[in-house]
Parts: sequence; C-alpha cells; structure tokens
Amino acid sequence: MLSAEKSFFEGSPAQAVASIKYNAAEAGDEDKLVYYLEAGITLHTAGDYEQSNNVFQAAQNLIDEYRTSVSDEVSAFILNERGSEYHGEIFEHVLVGYYRALNFVLLNQKDAARKTLQKLELDMRTLKYDDAAYKQVLAARYLSALLAEDDKDWNTARVQYKNFELFKFDSSWLNRQKYILAKKENDLETIRELELTIKDNRQFDNIKEKGQLVIIHQAGKAPVKKSRGKLAQDQKFWLAMRVAIDAAILSEGSMLSSAAAVAALGTAENPIPEYVFRDPAAAKTASLTLNDQQYNLQVLTDYESMATHNFNDQYDAMVAKSTASLAVKFVSAAVASYALGKSADEAVGGGLGGAILKILIGGGAGAAVAQTLKPDLRCWRTLPANIQMQRIILEPGTYTLTMRLSPGVREINEIPAEITIEAGKTVYVNLRSFTPGVEAIPVGL
Repeated sequence: MLSAEKSFFEGSPAQAVASIKYNAAEAGDEDKLVYYLEAGITLHTAGDYEQSNNVFQAAQNLIDEYRTSVSDEVSAFILNERGSEYHGEIFEHVLVGYYRALNFVLLNQKDAARKTLQKLELDMRTLKYDDAAYKQVLAARYLSALLAEDDKDWNTARVQYKNFELFKFDSSWLNRQKYILAKKENDLETIRELELTIKDNRQFDNIKEKGQLVIIHQAGKAPVKKSRGKLAQDQKFWLAMRVAIDAAILSEGSMLSSAAAVAALGTAENPIPEYVFRDPAAAKTASLTLNDQQYNLQVLTDYESMATHNFNDQYDAMVAKSTASLAVKFVSAAVASYALGKSADEAVGGGLGGAILKILIGGGAGAAVAQTLKPDLRCWRTLPANIQMQRIILEPGTYTLTMRLSPGVREINEIPAEITIEAGKTVYVNLRSFTPGVEAIPVGL
C-alpha cells in the first residue's frame, strides 16, 4: 500500500495503478474493501473510468454483503479489531455510488449514471435523518440534478434542489441553480420570484440556445486516522474503564483482582482513533478562468467535516458506548488466563511455585489482551479533502480553461487545452489537485 500511495501522492496515479491492483488482489478478506476503495480512486484519477467502475462494483458487492444500520456501524467501529473486516462508514458507501455515477458520466453513459444515482437515493435518504448536515454527499445530489436537467426531467432536479434547502445550503448558490432550472423549463413563477436575487441574470436569457460546462474539482487529501496514544492518558476514559472492569468481574463471578486487570491495561492504546488533516492549502476553494472570465467553485462535499464530526466531535459518545463492551472483552480474556493459571497451579502441585506461575500466565495474557486494544487506522486515504463543483452557462464556442490554485498545489489531471461548448449540451470536466508528497502518518495497513 505504501508504494502505491507514494506514487499517487507524488502525482503519478498511473504508476500507482499496477501496485494497488496487485495489493487489492492479494489482500485478505479483512482488508478487501479498503483496497478496493483505494484502487477505485487511483484508477479514476488515472482516467481509467471503466476499470475504476469494475473495482468500485466489487467494493459495492462487499458493502451489500455486510451492510449494517448506522448505529451498528458506530459500535462496530469502536470495537473494531485490526484483524476484523473493514466495513467503512455509511457516507463512504455513498461516495462509492457517487464515483461510480461520475465514472459513467465521464464515459458518456449518462443513463447508467442516473440509474446508479437512483439506487444511491436510498442511502442518501437514510443520511437525511441521521446527522444529516455533515454526512450528506451533496455532490451526488447535484450530479443527479444536473443529469436530470440534461434529460429534461425537471421534477427530479427540483426535488434535489429542495433537498439542498433542507440542509440549509448556501442560499445564493442554490437560488442560482433553481433560477437556471426555471429558465430551462420556462417556469415563469419561479423566474419572477428569483430574478431580483440573481446577479447578472441576463446571461441566462435564451438559455436553450446556450450550452453549459460543469467542473468537478476534487481538492486536497482526505484526513486520515491517527492513534490518540495510551488509554491511560484520557482520565475520563480510564476511570470509566476501571468502573466497567469491576462490574464485568462481578458479572463473571471470578476471583480476579480488578487492580491486576487495570494494571494490565496500562500499556493499552486508546482504541478510538482521531482524524488529522493533511494538505490544508490544497483543500481551499479554487477558482478558474474561461477566456479571462473568472468563476468561483463551490464546495459540495466536505470529507474533512464528515470525518472530524464522526470521530473527533463524537468522541465522548463513543467512549460511553464502548467502555462496557471493551471491559467485558478484556475481563473474559483475563478469566480465561486465570483458568489457565489454575491448571498450571494444579499441574505443579500448588504451593508458591504454582502461584507464581499462575500470576505470570495471567498477567502475561492480560498484557497481551491489552496490546490487542489498538485503534484501527485503516481508512480511505486517496479521497480528496472535498469535492468542489460549478456549472457555467456559456455561448457556443471554444474556451480555454485555467485553474487558479494555492502555491505549491498541483493539478494532477491534464486540463483540456480547449473546451468546445455546443448549444443544448453539457460538457463535464473532472480534475484532481493536491500538494505532491506523502505525510509521515501511520498507514494502518
């Protein structure tokens, strides 16, 4: 994985493809999904959209096999051992569908893209009622609206823009999209309602005689998981574990000492990781110029916010949910080691030698169990920090596109030298940018 990630973030996704495909093929069942996710993005960025979709379909098949409810996923994450299957987060499942649909768009298979997004709607409806504001993959909703407009399916587009309102999205940007839709379908009521709020609305006159350019800009590098350090460093978590261990010992009815069990936990890592940001310069909102006219992009999906809300901001809730289960798991292992020690005691005839051997076996096993309580650092590392999009209504003709990025940030995809706009048609341009280089953060694979 390291070699593939290094090649990818040095700006050579094509070079990373061979390595990541081999790793995905050789990965154990517990790592299959994360390798498929990384391979899908690597192939997508390299421009191999068909093969990217083949890999994302394999990822989708795995997701469908062990899909759980959102609440179950939180518990599964908290107790996730390094050797267990990586399931991903539900908003990552939505992103799989988004990238499959985007690949179909870039392959000019728009019917397949719309069908993919329609199937994705169920997941997005689930997110609507669960921590909706930060988990929403609005880039998928916007792509759905744009494709619906291309097919003159005005109602589907209108519904998607209504969904944006539910999440209190930027009203000025949203009103512009609704106004363009109204002009396309000649919805006079909405035109009258919005025209005074739209700057330079005359550019949308005779809109059916114009074309549009849609820019999809995947900016920066997604945050990644990192260990929080020793469990004992968090006094709140540590004290909660001590209480839970006492309760678990009583429940087991064993002769274990809670002090010995807590001491064995002294070397354990905090099992709940935190997300750390990477490449903040590249994550900034970009702008572009078309024949010297400047346009700003709009962040529609902020993976940084999703990750930090899900793991960092909900840390206390995760501690509360995980403590009892972790204590039971630890004490169960300690009870097993106690039984082993008892057998050893009987084998050597009791006395001081047996007691010492029993302590050594029990303590060693407890310390070994503590070592297994490590955070699962696996995550989808090749994702962008955010997805920025914009659509621009243009007169038919040829345009030169230039991206305006922060110093040191590089556009990885080749920007088309010229873009030809035709009346009534949409051109989609997909770009990825980040600052080349790999940060010294544990990979977890």
